[in-house]
Amino acid sequence: MAVKWTKEQLQTFSYNRKGNLLISAAAGSGKTTVMTERIVRRLTAAEVEPDQIVVMTFTELAALEMAQKIELAVRSLQENAVEPEVKLRARELVRQLPAMQVSTIHSFCKSVITDYIGELTDEIGEPLLEPGYQVLKEEEKKLILDEATEDVLNTLYRLDDLSAVKHTGQGSIQASKPEQAEPGGAAMSVTEQAEAGGAAMSVTEQTEPGDALSRGLPQFRGEIYPFVLAGEDRDLSSWLEDFHLLSAAIAPGYDDLALRDNLINMLGKLRSMADYGQWVQRELERNSQDSENWRESVYCKELFSQLREYLEPALTDLAELKSLPYWQRIFDPKEKAKTVTALTDSMAAIAEVLPELSVALQSGDDWDQIFDLGRQLPSIAVLKGGSGEAGKEFNQLFNQNISKVLALITSNFQNTKGNAQDKYYDDIYPWFSLSSEETVESVRGSLGPLCRFFEIILLIDKRCRQLKLRQNKVDFNDFEHYALQLLKKPQIRQEYSQRYKEIYIDEYQDTSSIQEAVITSFSDNNIFMVGDIKQSIYRFRHDNPDLIRTKQECFINCRESEGQGLNEESDSAQDSLLPSSEDSPRISMQSSAKDLLQASLQDSAKSFSQDYSPPGYLINLNRNFRSVPGIIDFVNNCFGSFLSKDYGEIEYDASQALLANREAGKKQAVEFLLAMCSDTVDEVKTQSDELEIDELRAWEEQGFNLRPKGEEAAALLAVKKIRELTCQDNYRLSDLAVLAPNHKTLDIWRQALTSQGSNVAGIPKREFLDSPVLRQLEALVQVLDNSRHDYPLSAVLLSGILGERL
Repeated sequence: MAVKWTKEQLQTFSYNRKGNLLISAAAGSGKTTVMTERIVRRLTAAEVEPDQIVVMTFTELAALEMAQKIELAVRSLQENAVEPEVKLRARELVRQLPAMQVSTIHSFCKSVITDYIGELTDEIGEPLLEPGYQVLKEEEKKLILDEATEDVLNTLYRLDDLSAVKHTGQGSIQASKPEQAEPGGAAMSVTEQAEAGGAAMSVTEQTEPGDALSRGLPQFRGEIYPFVLAGEDRDLSSWLEDFHLLSAAIAPGYDDLALRDNLINMLGKLRSMADYGQWVQRELERNSQDSENWRESVYCKELFSQLREYLEPALTDLAELKSLPYWQRIFDPKEKAKTVTALTDSMAAIAEVLPELSVALQSGDDWDQIFDLGRQLPSIAVLKGGSGEAGKEFNQLFNQNISKVLALITSNFQNTKGNAQDKYYDDIYPWFSLSSEETVESVRGSLGPLCRFFEIILLIDKRCRQLKLRQNKVDFNDFEHYALQLLKKPQIRQEYSQRYKEIYIDEYQDTSSIQEAVITSFSDNNIFMVGDIKQSIYRFRHDNPDLIRTKQECFINCRESEGQGLNEESDSAQDSLLPSSEDSPRISMQSSAKDLLQASLQDSAKSFSQDYSPPGYLINLNRNFRSVPGIIDFVNNCFGSFLSKDYGEIEYDASQALLANREAGKKQAVEFLLAMCSDTVDEVKTQSDELEIDELRAWEEQGFNLRPKGEEAAALLAVKKIRELTCQDNYRLSDLAVLAPNHKTLDIWRQALTSQGSNVAGIPKREFLDSPVLRQLEALVQVLDNSRHDYPLSAVLLSGILGERL
């Protein structure tokens, strides 16, 4: 069947350069069809054989559908081809297609591990996995991670207790470090060895633990024991002192739940990166160097850059504030309103300091000069409330940019909403409220707890891998890391590089950094990527949309390189080989231990692009085949009005905007309906003639709330619109869909629609009955599973379930 392919689609089919190709395919652009068509064309032309192609998809279902579409296209070609050689080639391809690997990236990694499991060993040549291994379920993975965290922290607490004994003069620590492994394969922790009768630690009167701890990443088979990655050498006592500061900063209460959560969450982020242990070590070493030369560090320069960024719009807002009548009231000696006169001193100081701050930055980066200017500011908070509309306007303009500058240069600025932990600007710390000398000292002081934080994370990761090895089990993340470890071996990498001539990646915007490393480890500028950064929704799983964003910025646009060997055909009708279808981180330094919680890792997409991404080309598929022009215009106008690099990390420009490929519909594509809020049924009738008053009263008698408080009003208004569509425009109810942000809203709409006789499809969310009895039973089950859970145990003891209430 003749299909009218677009120029960009034809470029995709004919691309045959030495270099990676990124297809930025917007929603409805037929990306799956394009990828399948290209594969079939290249197979038919004998430019590549099925066993030389690997296709990686996001889900197993997508892989199955892709394989089926390719097979269907080849079989169709075999049946319908006129030329004998084409028919013969298609017959050969049908026989060879099972050799083409179409799978998820996890399945690909698993196949690498299965083929070379004998090569998967640790530092001393011992196997990391045995044949017959099993994949952990999500619940099992969480239990092992919790157990590993418990083991590591209990070990550190035990060491801390023994250290306290030494400091009280009752003894000293004898720390033995056995290197032998358990029969199951993994070394026991200090706690386990103590419970087994072979305690790794004992209190004696002779030995002092003054020796420096080992430096560098720990071996996999070693015991769970503190080590040092960066910074100054530490003995056990000083290491534990840093651990104390860390614990107090993150979990200052009576439990360590916050500490555990932060350790586990950060480990998840690290595990989404390749070679995360070495990466952490490099970053900590760089932080250590920066702490010794703070004024020349990238962090210090970024702070000055941040201050300049905030100050420019703040000065503009200050000039606008001075023109407001409310400013005149603040300095009017006759003004009596306390909410106004309370601002006199602070506004006078701000009006004087901000221009001086601008002059200081123009003359150079003098930290102490900014510190002195910040000290001149009196105590002031984020402005709230205000005297009348003029006061609210003043406060809004003040908080827009001026508050940011104050939050950065003075500790007198109250950057809270009432709760000390609830800040207006979570990402702004008053760095310049300390002198340069105090800042350097604070930065150096935070390095120790920062290092301990990541060292503990790596200990938890090590213990977790030991526990998994003991059970001969892996999780999906292990597939990626183990496959990468194997593909780094020259012989294996060469074998896979020679095996696959073309690598296809679907849904590239949902690729993580470790997956990118796996793919590029054996590629040879032969990767075909399809994705749309606007559809990236899995960042919570540590996928890295910066990968596709960086390539979009760095790759050469094929439209700009026309005439250099790419297909330059204009839109034309060509025979499709497919059956027809209807619609074709770095670690940031903090000023003190209590701010360590804000230390986070940013996915290093740019470094990945530099280290792994070879030069490539870009083709934009923006033509939408699904929606009518009215919908496309609405989407472009909506997202074009606010989506930018500053607010959405991408610029919604011509490269991202959708292009309509369908004819315009007869009806208006988008319509806004404004739901009026009323207090009574009669007011509903008075304000709009949407429904009969008797019908409204009948609904109210059935229990439907007609006093519109948000969703009820919208549901009532939708009933009339749906009636118009079904009665006047000949729509069927099955043609209509209701989308809502939550199940509660859907229930309201369902009640409104069923009340007027409309059949509604969709199962409502059934909430589990919540009662004190069921909560007590739930607590009992939790205690039976793990008696060390404090809150469930307390609930059971106080419930009387055991026959006597405590």
